[in-house]
Amino acid sequence: MNVCAIVPVRALGEGKTRLSAVLSPHQRASLVRSMLEHVVGVLRVARGVDRIVIVTSDDDLELPEVEYIRDEGKGLNAAVELALEQVAHRFDAAIVVAGDVPYVTVSEIERLIEVGRQYDVVIVPDRHEQGTNALWLRLPSRIQPCFGVASMEAHRQTARTAGASVTVVPLPGLSHDVDFPDDLPNEPRSRDDAIHLGGHSDRSVRSAL
Repeated sequence: MNVCAIVPVRALGEGKTRLSAVLSPHQRASLVRSMLEHVVGVLRVARGVDRIVIVTSDDDLELPEVEYIRDEGKGLNAAVELALEQVAHRFDAAIVVAGDVPYVTVSEIERLIEVGRQYDVVIVPDRHEQGTNALWLRLPSRIQPCFGVASMEAHRQTARTAGASVTVVPLPGLSHDVDFPDDLPNEPRSRDDAIHLGGHSDRSVRSAL
């Protein structure tokens, strides 16, 4: 089974505005890029991921060994749907992975793929079990993406209505996204440390294995 990983990313300078109380615009952009580099690094190493696609409107975002799809600016779900349409003829399944999950590990991505081989839809919720941080879809997808408020249940109900097999798989690292100041690490650290929260390095990828 050929699997494509899709990572939707807003322009680096536009993301994480809810962190503006603790991080400057430059620091927020650095945080977004750092987390994205970590996520892409994990996806490169994970067994079963055959291609990584980033859908974004940021013309300056360049990462090696990644395919880019231009985000048309119609919102997150439209961006994901566009990417799904463009990869459906080339791959058997896709995993949509949030770009702001700095604790995701290689083993979690491999676990998601392993479970996905048995289902049409697999949902990885956020740690509040409200949103969706990753979504496995057998292609062509039988559901449309429903990212946003209460998307975990929306994805599950949409799949059931479509007659698709579906399951929810909590994965602790993948479930921890960063949107609010409280999502940053609990241990005391400086703001400079915070912007490197998801920093990708050979050591960080090895620790994710």
